[in-house]
This record gives sequence, C-alpha cells and structure tokens, in this order.
Amino acid sequence: MDQFITDLRKYHTFLTGMQKRSNNNHQSPEPIRQFNDSWSLITVNKVDSVREEYSALDLALKECCDYIPIDLLQFEPKSKEDRRKWLSKIELSSTVNVFTHAHGNYIGNTTFVWKIPDPQLPNSKKYAQREC
Repeated sequence: MDQFITDLRKYHTFLTGMQKRSNNNHQSPEPIRQFNDSWSLITVNKVDSVREEYSALDLALKECCDYIPIDLLQFEPKSKEDRRKWLSKIELSSTVNVFTHAHGNYIGNTTFVWKIPDPQLPNSKKYAQREC
C-alpha cells in the first residue's frame, strides 16, 4: 500500500507540472512550435471525377486563377477526426498544392490549397503567367 501511495504522489506531481506547462503555453503569445518544424506542403494530382464532399471546394478552385490560396476552413468538416480523413483523401479536378501549418498552443491547423498548372500540359508555364 505504501508503494501505491508513493506512486500516486509522483503521478500528482507529474500532473501538476504538466498543468503548469500547459497553462504557460496557453497564455503565451508566441507559438510553441517553430514555423520550420510545423508545416507541410503536398501536391495532389487532379482526378476525372470529384466526390460530392469536395464539390464546393472544386467549384471555388475552378473560379480562381492558379496560385491563389483558398483557406479550407469554410469547406472542411468541423470534427477534427473527420477533417483529418477528409484532407487525407482530397480529390479535385485540378492539380493543387496543399499547405498545412500547425500552430501549436491547441489552436489547431490552418490549411490552404491553390491550383497549380497541370504538369502534364506541354504549355503549363504559359497558363501560370496569365493575368487574373
């Protein structure tokens, strides 16, 4: 029984320290993570058929020019788990870059997409230079 009480005290001390660190992180105006360590950029190739769950985003991308970022906040699911699945299976009718930044401090992630010229088109550089 003495060992159990000792272990509980150690665990209490650990939790108290974690609570203090978390409170300090929450109140900090500075991000916990360094920008260089907290972002990703992936390219998603276009598909022929877009699923319904991506149709609103696909339409928004069709209406804008290459390299214009679109914040996914208004398109992605609200649930963290659903959002992660939605983003991992994203399929659009344009080739896009997906940029994600993890802020830390329990703020969550910010994710943007933008169209890029189709690398399979022979004149894709010409499309990238057009005026919008």
